[in-house]
Amino acid sequence: MRNMKRAAALGAALVLCVSCFAGCGSKDSSGNTSNPTSRTAMEDLDYGATLRIDKKAYGVPMQYDKRFFEDEASLQVIGNYYRSIAENDSALFEQVQLPAYLDYTIKTVHKSEFTTAELVQATHDSWKEHMDGDFAISLVDIVGCEVSRTYTGITTILDMLDSIQEGISGKIDVIYELTVDVYLTPADSGIVGLETQTKKDGQVLFLFHVDDQWYLIYN
Repeated sequence: MRNMKRAAALGAALVLCVSCFAGCGSKDSSGNTSNPTSRTAMEDLDYGATLRIDKKAYGVPMQYDKRFFEDEASLQVIGNYYRSIAENDSALFEQVQLPAYLDYTIKTVHKSEFTTAELVQATHDSWKEHMDGDFAISLVDIVGCEVSRTYTGITTILDMLDSIQEGISGKIDVIYELTVDVYLTPADSGIVGLETQTKKDGQVLFLFHVDDQWYLIYN
């Protein structure tokens, strides 16, 4: 019974939340991006007005609005995060996490009951079960992006970061709140860069810059 309870807790430990956050995109009901008027400056358009797809550059196929991601290193962090789940790679997962925050998560949130490897394994296995077998990511679609200094969760991201400030040597100069839809496909399907019927939608990630590096926090 104890093992069953631990397995259940582990399965829930790293499940990425499906939230009802409103995206910043301007897609209509058909999924097409609205055409800007000639009198609207490019920098004034909503997120989603200038979408592009990179199929190989970041390890997983990714769709994003290039105006909001001038630093390619930020996109690489997002790609590595999803690769770590798809490939069950805890070392790659650790690379995108701020060390002080990951330590806080393991020791305080999960009370040292699970290792990073077990947390990544739990999410990988839940996605695999959802797909009834081995899977690949056909598209990571960043559907919303906004600069954020607050978050309305029970415990704010900033409060968490403030609580571990002694472990952060630099200043957090920006936090992006991302809403992401992830499309999955059977591992042997060969589908790349396309939306599929199976997706994990409304995932909320926080991307931030500190110590000249980008890090990611999943919600």
